[in-house]
Amino acid sequence: MDDLQVWTTGTMGELSPVVKIDGREVGDGKVGPVTRRLQIAYKELTAASGVPIPTYQET
Repeated sequence: MDDLQVWTTGTMGELSPVVKIDGREVGDGKVGPVTRRLQIAYKELTAASGVPIPTYQET
């Protein structure tokens, strides 16, 4: 199946593509177009409506 795409989601990893499972390629072994579109949409959504997380800066 060349059109198979797998990804994981999480707080820190956001939306991460999976291109291999147990040494076997998923689909063609590259990040697929649906995964890319989801990554872009998620990034745009969180930038527009997410809560900013303060970062530590040394003084």
